[in-house]
Amino acid sequence: MAIIIILLLIILAKAGVNLSNEMSSNTACPENEKLALLNFKKGLIDAANRLASWDPHHHPDCCRWTGVVCDKRTAHVLSLNLSLPPWDEHTDFKSYRMSKLEGKINPCLSKLKHLRYLDLSNNAFEGLLPYQLGNLSNLESLKLGAYPFSFGLLYVENLQWLSGLSLLKHLDLSWVNLSRASNWLQLINSILPSLDELHLSACQLLPGPSLLNVNLSSLAILDLSFNHFTNHMDVGWVSNLKSLVFLDLVGNDFHGPIPDFLRNMTSLTHLDLSSNYLNSSIPDWLYSFSSLQVLRLPSNQLHGDISSAIGNLTSLNEVDLSRNKLQGKLPRAMGKLYKLRSINLSGMRLNQDISRILEILSGCSSPRLESLDLASCQLSGQLSDQVGHFKNLTTLDLSNNSISGPIPIPLWQLKNLKELCLNDNSISGPISISLGQLANLERVYIFNNLLEGVVSEKHFANHTKLKYFYGSGNSLVLRANPNWVPPFQILDLDLGSWQIGPSFPLWLRSQKHLEYLDISNSRISDVIPRWFWGCRPNLEM
Repeated sequence: MAIIIILLLIILAKAGVNLSNEMSSNTACPENEKLALLNFKKGLIDAANRLASWDPHHHPDCCRWTGVVCDKRTAHVLSLNLSLPPWDEHTDFKSYRMSKLEGKINPCLSKLKHLRYLDLSNNAFEGLLPYQLGNLSNLESLKLGAYPFSFGLLYVENLQWLSGLSLLKHLDLSWVNLSRASNWLQLINSILPSLDELHLSACQLLPGPSLLNVNLSSLAILDLSFNHFTNHMDVGWVSNLKSLVFLDLVGNDFHGPIPDFLRNMTSLTHLDLSSNYLNSSIPDWLYSFSSLQVLRLPSNQLHGDISSAIGNLTSLNEVDLSRNKLQGKLPRAMGKLYKLRSINLSGMRLNQDISRILEILSGCSSPRLESLDLASCQLSGQLSDQVGHFKNLTTLDLSNNSISGPIPIPLWQLKNLKELCLNDNSISGPISISLGQLANLERVYIFNNLLEGVVSEKHFANHTKLKYFYGSGNSLVLRANPNWVPPFQILDLDLGSWQIGPSFPLWLRSQKHLEYLDISNSRISDVIPRWFWGCRPNLEM
């Protein structure tokens, strides 16, 4: 009898699983939610046809539409993600701009009652942000930030509608005009107790009264960049955010010393005070932030030197102190920061021999270092073989210094290099044919040096990614077969003062995307062929 009961239970369980699977596979999104999405689409300009799948005739189930995620059991829409990744310089701007959705955000989205995640960021929406979004009571993440090309297109009358979003953990309204929401800080502090990430960059925020009681006990990430608070104390309340690890205060017109309210925020892992008017030395207390991974202080008026106490920042993987008035020698302690991946000290008056700098950094930090920018640092001397220790370098910028002598062979063995900037120095000698082995190179700037000798096709043998090459102001000779087809499609090419002629370089015909060309003073005594002008309407010479 017991065996029969067990068999019956197994049969019933399998039947239940089959029934559940059948229900799941046959469940489509509710009609009212599908209509809400379609009404939202009607008000948009979708030049790139990103929402082609939102077609009820060919795709009746909205759960299968681009950007839509539904509950597997109930088929209610849980997530709507129509965001674009942030633009970068490797992306064609015209294509990126066309990919942006434009138009107004329809209040009908508020009918997606089960929505937990809404991301419309980096598009080009305009007009009043509908207060009805406050009816999405299950929402945990709301991202509407539009940086960097849609400043001021979206705006709000107030932020009272946020009171309906008590479960919200992530809020991004960057580049939404919040200038009319004068009580933004008090509202967010009082009605969003679960918030752990807040992005309000370039929102035209107005400083309000200081918070007496800070309720944002879970807030870990805060971005208030580009809001022009001017007074340190406008944001002094952040020192009471005990869970905060990420703080971005870029471009807020702060004057005077680095804000003292930061002194006790030793749990920070990311601190960015770029592009202000800070005019003090780097305070000793900042060197005690042992959890700090990213320190960005560029484009200020900081003065003094870098203390050897920087060796205490043992978690540091990025430091940017560029474009200040800092001076003095690079402390040896910098070489002990074994987690460093990026160093930018451009514009600092180091007045050191480049070989000494490389010696300091070739210790613990060299295996991980990916970016080293020492442009305009008043460096002298010759590049040493120690440059070869930095195997993971993708960016090396030593431009606008007084570096002399030849380029050492180990530099041409940095296989990961994408950007090489050696321009405006006194570097001499030939360019090694090993340059052609750097297959990841995208940008090369070697202009205004004392380089000489022959450059051949082999120097570019593996440069399939090369987009920018600036080599003018040297005594170089280019020898290339007239039938040569370069492996690259270059955008900017500067070979001014190179010996290229007497014939016009026919290999230029293969360069379909050329935007800038300088082959002046190159001893060409030939007729410019018609094909050269016909396929390059945007060429600048």
